[in-house]
Parts: sequence; C-alpha cells; structure tokens
Amino acid sequence: MSRETLFAEGSFGDKKVSLNYVPSKVPSRQVLILFHGVHGCASLQEGNKYAVLANMLSSLDISIYLTETSRIRHDRETFGENRDQWAIAAFSGKTYAMDLFDACSAFQFVERRHPEAEIYLWGFSLGGLHSIMIAGDGYISMLQGSNMHAPLLQKKPSGLILSGSGDGIRVDKAKEAFKLPILDTVGSQQKLLHSASHIDRGWAVCFYGDEDLTFSERACRRLCGAIAVRDKEFIIIPGADHSFRKLHGIPSIKPLQMMTSHIAKRFSTPYQFPHGQGK
Repeated sequence: MSRETLFAEGSFGDKKVSLNYVPSKVPSRQVLILFHGVHGCASLQEGNKYAVLANMLSSLDISIYLTETSRIRHDRETFGENRDQWAIAAFSGKTYAMDLFDACSAFQFVERRHPEAEIYLWGFSLGGLHSIMIAGDGYISMLQGSNMHAPLLQKKPSGLILSGSGDGIRVDKAKEAFKLPILDTVGSQQKLLHSASHIDRGWAVCFYGDEDLTFSERACRRLCGAIAVRDKEFIIIPGADHSFRKLHGIPSIKPLQMMTSHIAKRFSTPYQFPHGQGK
C-alpha cells in the first residue's frame, strides 16, 4: 500500500478530518495515530513536524496516520509567525468539544479500517489530552454534555504516548492562550484526570521538554501519574521546548529523534538514526 490522504467526518468548518496514511513497510498489526496540538497542522509536506516524525517512525513495523482536525481554512503559511491570527482565522467558533469529536472520528475511522490491529495513540499537547479522553472514555460525557453525538468506539488503545501534555496550562506564561478558539472552552481538569484514572490497559510514555513554557513539569507529571496503568514512564527531554521543535532554543529534529528512539522498544524494530543524525 502507498501513502494516501483519507477523510473522516469533521465537526467544524470544512467538516473534514484529514488522515494522512503512511503504511508499514512490512505487514503489521500495529497502527499509530498521531494527534497534533491545538491549532496545529499535520501533513506529509516536507518540513512539517509530523511528516518528519512519520518518516522517523516508518523504520518501525507500524503503520501511521497523521490526523489533521477540521477547520475553516488550511493556508497556515499565509500567516507567517503570527500564530494567534492563524488560530482566529482558521478556528474561530470551534470549541474544545468539537476538536475532541474530530479526534474520536479519526479513531473510529482507523479502527474500522483496521479491525484486527492494535491501535496506539501519540498526542502532542492538546492532542495528548484528546488521547486521554479517548482511552479513558471521558469523551462520552464531554461530547454529550456539549449536545454532540459521541461516536461509539470499539477498541481501547494498546499504548499511549503524550508529548507536552499536562492537566493545566501555566497561567504565568500562557494565560493569553485561553482567549483563542478551542482553548477558550477547554474541558475541566477534573474530567481529564477522571478519564486518565480509567485507563487500565496497555502502557503509557509521557515526554516533557524542560524548556516548556505552556505546561509545567508538575502539571505533566500529575496527568501522567493519574493514568491507571502500571507500565508507564515519565521522560524529560533536556532543552526541548513545548512543541519539541527546538533544542536549547535552536530549531532541531533531535527532540523528535530522542522520543522516537525511546518508544521504539515498545514496538518490534529498534529505531536507527538516519546517517549523520545521531544523538
């Protein structure tokens, strides 16, 4: 099978959730769904963080879906470094529940397409919170409480990977973010932790960059600690920022490499750094 872009039902804007599929190089029953952070873009375009990560993961015996949530527009590059204006233009009117629905819709699409597969979730920032809500069934009450239909998900994730996900944003550093779409209606800490406490199967790996200005280490440890599985790890990536795009303030793919190298042991093939890109 070759790489392709598929679509699931979306809640907002164009009503589409994009799923960029990167198949395993060998037959595999392991499927990983990647969820981006709030207002994020996930495509197979050169230079996209999630495309870079998918290429790294392709050395493992897993198939990958890059999920991109529904939105009004897709021209992120038009806004340059102005992330706030992009968020308003593309997501104005979208709620947290709508974004969670999109993640659930992607999960349902994948489980129906791969009925025999083990499904793993890797979420960055808000995508990690969505992963917790899916794995612990918290999505049901959250969507129903927002008068939205909750997809009936059949499978439980076999493993969770969280990157920069905590149970509360640092108000000292990121309080202005609460004024942006999606974040202005974010779910409660109590519901998130309650969902985490109902995740009782599989494993969990939680990554934290110690130069994260969005979530504190304490908030990320608290969320990781609430996950009920015994097999879990909390890993600090020294020098990484919240998005894992930089190392000690310099753009770098090394944080992605370090995370991929660590989780490779959870799958069937060890990760090999590309030539000339070692640790």
